[in-house]
Amino acid sequence: DELFLGYETYRADQLKRILDKIPFSKKWNNTLQKLSARIPQKEGKVPLSYKLNAFFHEASASQEASHLLWRNILPRDHQILEPGTSLEQTFKDQFLENRLNEIVQGSEDLDFFQKMSYLDFETWLPNDILVKSDRSSMAHGVELRVPLLDVELVKAAFYLPSKFKFSLHNPKKLLKQTLKKELPQYDFGIKKKGFNFPMSETLRGPQESEEFAVYLKSSHPLQEYISNQSITHLYQEHLMERKDHGYFLWAYLVLKQWWSALDREKSQWKNKSNTSLFQNPSPSSTHSH
Repeated sequence: DELFLGYETYRADQLKRILDKIPFSKKWNNTLQKLSARIPQKEGKVPLSYKLNAFFHEASASQEASHLLWRNILPRDHQILEPGTSLEQTFKDQFLENRLNEIVQGSEDLDFFQKMSYLDFETWLPNDILVKSDRSSMAHGVELRVPLLDVELVKAAFYLPSKFKFSLHNPKKLLKQTLKKELPQYDFGIKKKGFNFPMSETLRGPQESEEFAVYLKSSHPLQEYISNQSITHLYQEHLMERKDHGYFLWAYLVLKQWWSALDREKSQWKNKSNTSLFQNPSPSSTHSH
């Protein structure tokens, strides 16, 4: 998807380019954003209502920032980060814009979609997709190889003009056309499917909802940075099926568990570091002769 421009975000990029050319589009943006937030939300990872709300909410940022922020799973109509914390300040200090400028510096010779593809190669691919694949495969003693990331293939395909690889109604068109010759019996019009865990339904289960409610009430260092009140409100919305916050709530649970595990590991290492290899043996461990 990064190489042959298959993600939905590339379509959003093209729509933003069109929208930016329309006079007064920025004035309309806030209105369209509010309207999209009122669309009834269906279950699923990225339903249409979510896509529209994300698109209009992030479309006012720079092209590079919008491209990455469309993947943001933080609910856009809630204050999730506690004000005044170092984490919230990081977002205010244009950290993302500065980092993006570093990445795209020197990429002036690339066409528009090549630049967006390069952003994904430097961020999304190594920090999300490949790290998950590597952990999953190495957990079973398998070293993963990705044929479509062959160095020579990447070099050849990346620098092809994007018009050959992408159109608004037919992303990954070059890859599809090429494979259609080899696999004529395959229907390349089938909608893409992911291997998604049913997080939304699971979190509404009777046992899970009771456990999650208890988990929310327990104190945790993460509450210094993330508003527990907002999380509780989101979970109530999710339980009552007003909105689907399943993927964000699941991510929050995983973050909380990871933080707790990290704290335990730090405590263990601290205890080990306080134990000298050259300590005198205790009286109870010595033998009298």
